[in-house]
Amino acid sequence: MKNIKILLFILAIFLFWGATNVNAETGTGSVTVTVNVLTVAPTITSPTCTNITSTSMTAGANVTSLGYPTSIIRGTCVGNGPPGNCLAEGGTTTGVFTHTRTGLTPNTLYWVYGYATNSKGTTYTTNIQCRTLPAPVVPAVTSPTCTNIKSTNMTAGANVTSLGYPTSITRGTCVGNGPPGNCLAEGGTTTGVFTHTRTGLTPNTLYWVYGYATNSTGTAWTTNIQCRTLPAPAAPLAKRGFSVICKMVKFGYH
Repeated sequence: MKNIKILLFILAIFLFWGATNVNAETGTGSVTVTVNVLTVAPTITSPTCTNITSTSMTAGANVTSLGYPTSIIRGTCVGNGPPGNCLAEGGTTTGVFTHTRTGLTPNTLYWVYGYATNSKGTTYTTNIQCRTLPAPVVPAVTSPTCTNIKSTNMTAGANVTSLGYPTSITRGTCVGNGPPGNCLAEGGTTTGVFTHTRTGLTPNTLYWVYGYATNSTGTAWTTNIQCRTLPAPAAPLAKRGFSVICKMVKFGYH
């Protein structure tokens, strides 16, 4: 124990003289003290992606410690592999943050990371994978038809070949006298051939028949075909004969 005290005393004297510059004549001098401050990188967890569209998403993460020094930059990286395409969110505190990432490619799988940087370095979260939605596309519809034509009705239809995107559609036909008008939904929501009966038409009239399909992106129409309704049916002969006899009696013919 005594030896240890002696060694510590000698070490203290060595450190004192090594860090002291004393002027023997004036008795003045200076002491230099070096302090090493421990620096620590920030910590960040829990990457997120929400509100995904075809070209954007809301990305975020959770800064759980600022590290030291405590001045940080935080943000997200939205790319196709290791952290890349990084963008600062603007906040400088701990806690959950989100921001909108735009300029993305439709129907593409992205790797999303959160990051936080101080003067010590940058820390990244693990990644999550998030796919953007397909680009909005109107449906596709072809091949308008008109069959079973009568004087006041016909069977009209078409063929939906693609639902487009989003895939929720309304389909039907337009039976009018020019550009698409007098349109009526058929009720189906899938691809394929459909028909339905169109009533309330005028006898012996040329109609332009279109098929159509609509989703939230827009409406597609087929080209038109022209279909003429039949003339109004003639009165039955027996009724016509009775009418002639009535007229003869009325005007005194025997």
